[in-house]
Amino acid sequence: MKKKLWALLLGSFLVGSISVASAQGTEQAATGEQTLKEQFQSLKKSSTTYKNGAGVPYKVIKEVSYDKIVRVVEDSIVGHRNLLKQTNAQLAESNEEIVRLNDMISSKDKEIEENIYQVSHLTALGIDWNKNTFKVTSFGIILSLVAALVFAFTRVKFSNNTAASKTSDYEELHEEFESYKQRMRERETKLRRELTTEMNKVEELKASLKRGTNA
Repeated sequence: MKKKLWALLLGSFLVGSISVASAQGTEQAATGEQTLKEQFQSLKKSSTTYKNGAGVPYKVIKEVSYDKIVRVVEDSIVGHRNLLKQTNAQLAESNEEIVRLNDMISSKDKEIEENIYQVSHLTALGIDWNKNTFKVTSFGIILSLVAALVFAFTRVKFSNNTAASKTSDYEELHEEFESYKQRMRERETKLRRELTTEMNKVEELKASLKRGTNA
């Protein structure tokens, strides 16, 4: 993003510089002034040609024309220096703008990172958790509690079933014992009756024998 911003500002600066140069050329054309190249060509055409003994051509320039072209060159140099200063000033302003925009981008990037961190994290039990980690941990704890609850419920149910079975066995055994006691009491009563009957018979027999002896 920073590279794109730099390229955009540099392109804007170059376009501005070209626009300034084009504006100067257009202004010269509009005012009828010749460019430096055109003035040199005009000076060359208006100068007298001289050839030395070897046939090498030379141009003889009037002093007035020479002074004029020197002034033009000096003015052109001054103009280009001023343009260079203006360009450097614009470049410095562009650099300052780039620095300001870079600082702004860095600040925005930091804010975005903080927002992303706030969205993806939470604080629980005094600990800074990643939300995904917190979800997995919470799910694991809940699953463990559910498993412990199911295990406890199973143990309680098993204990209740065992207790019910033991109670049923005890009641059945108690009923059998009571039935056995009842049968024993009935048998004891029957034996006592039979014993009493036999004792009565013995007493009657003794009495009968005693009466027979007395007779």
